[in-house]
This record gives sequence, structure tokens and C-alpha cells, in this order.
Amino acid sequence: MKKYFLISSLIFGMVFVVGNALASETTGDLNTGVGNSDVDGIVVVAPTSTPVAGTYHATQSVSLSATGSSNIRYTVDDSTPSCSTGTLYSSAVSITSSKTIKAIACYPNSNYSSVSSLAYSLTCSVSSVSNGSVSAYPTCGITCNSGYTLSGSSCVASGGGGGGGGGGSFLAASPIATTETTTQTTGGTTVATLQAQIVVLLNQLKTIIAQMEASGQEIPTAAKALISASSYNFTRNMTVGTVGEDVRDLQRYLNSHGFVVSVSGPGSPGNETAMFGGATRAALARLQAANGISPAIGYFGPATREYVNTH
Repeated sequence: MKKYFLISSLIFGMVFVVGNALASETTGDLNTGVGNSDVDGIVVVAPTSTPVAGTYHATQSVSLSATGSSNIRYTVDDSTPSCSTGTLYSSAVSITSSKTIKAIACYPNSNYSSVSSLAYSLTCSVSSVSNGSVSAYPTCGITCNSGYTLSGSSCVASGGGGGGGGGGSFLAASPIATTETTTQTTGGTTVATLQAQIVVLLNQLKTIIAQMEASGQEIPTAAKALISASSYNFTRNMTVGTVGEDVRDLQRYLNSHGFVVSVSGPGSPGNETAMFGGATRAALARLQAANGISPAIGYFGPATREYVNTH
């Protein structure tokens, strides 16, 4: 009788140990092999993320999940979470700079998973633009090309820039900035500064006139005379890829002489840019062909430069 009791106790103890050991690692019913004894279990898994950890070029909204868990806790400060510490996950985690999410899944009966370490690296996809808004996460720096200055998250043309697309009213152009100067015998505004301001104002006037011409509006005689008196003076060769304010002047010249760079958008009348691209080359080639300048391939060289400066 004592021997039977001892063997029964050992078998019961083995069933108890096996059942508890596997209950936190197995799902469904577990048959112990003794009678009809079944033990219910669960699967414990570490949290996963969507999108997956990796390198991105914009802010990410990261969702966490762990099948069958009661809750998930996480940290983004490199500390290790537990089922009683860390932020309780309830909605997507916003990642606006390079961060590592550490997350743990908590289960019933004090079960918990290993800690997932999910590293997100945010890098800038755009570092230099010619004009327009840049779509990138907040800490990305923006470097504007020659002829543009940074305004908020956009690069705008220095000295006024272009207005809307071609064909719009000239009222859409940026207003001409007025500059207050004082005449002093010493310490006053320098001649060079005044000359630079005149160039800026003339360029803005050219933009407005181009917009008026594109929309069929009458241009005041005085404005025409002023622009005619301030002829272009190009000094360098230009081709596809050239950047600068003289490119913008070349586009203005082409647009105002019947060789339109673009009917709308960048390069259109009133929306000239500082970038010499394919559309500028095509318009220049048409001017060269129409005036017998060879070769008519859209390269702004000495012969074309001389023609434009004198016409």
C-alpha cells in the first residue's frame, strides 16, 4: 500500500511539473499522457513592428503587436521596459528622429516575452533644392542653390522670385520691395549697394511685364522704355546644368522675345528659374535657328551671347 502511494505521488508530481513548464510556451490543449489530463497553454512572443525597423527618409508612425498578449510596454530612451515600467502601448509611436524602440509583451499569469529592440534611423533624402518646398522630417537641413534663399521650408528666389504659373494676372507677382536709403556724407549707403538694389528692382519689373504679356494685358509705355534702356549684359557661356541669376535673365529674354521656355510652371513667363535645363536649351535652339546662329543646339556661347546682348 505504501509503495502504491509513493508511485502515485511521483506520477502526479511529474504531471504537475510538465504541465506548468509547458503551459507558457504552448497553445491549445496539452495531453500529459496520463489518463485524460489536458493542460491549457499560450504562446509568448516578442513584439513586432509595422513598418519594420530600418532606415527611412521621413517621420514614421510605428505600430506594435504581439499575438495573444494582454498589453505591450515600450521605451524610446534606451532603457529596458518591463510589464510594470515603460509606456503602455495604446496607439502608433511617432518617430521623428533616429530612435530605438524597446518593447515587451505581457501575458496572463505573469508571463512575459523577451524585449524587442527596434532601431529606426532617419536620414535626409534631400539636401539641396533649386526652388519649392522640401518634404523631409524636421531636423533635416536645407541648402539652397545659388540665387535662392531659405524661407521656412522653401527656397525662394533672391530678390523677389517668380509668381504663379504663366498666364496669370501680373498682380500675382511678388510686390516690388521698397528700400529706404539715406544720403550721408559718411557712413551712408554705398554706390555698389544702390546699384545692386536697382538690378533687383529691374528684374522684378521684367517679371511683371512678362506676366502681363503672357496674359495679353497692356504694358505701360514708361515700363517698356525702362526695360529697353536696361539691356541685358550676359558675360558667360551657359549650358544644361548651369545655375545662376543670369540663367533666369536668359529665360526672361526668351519668354519676352517669342521663344517661350514653358507655357506653365517653372520657366514660364513670370516664373523663370535659375536652372538651365532641357526646356531652356530647346527655347534657345529655336532662337538660334530663327536668327541664323549656328549650330542651333541650345548652347549659349559667344555668338549667341553677342546677339542677345545687342537685341
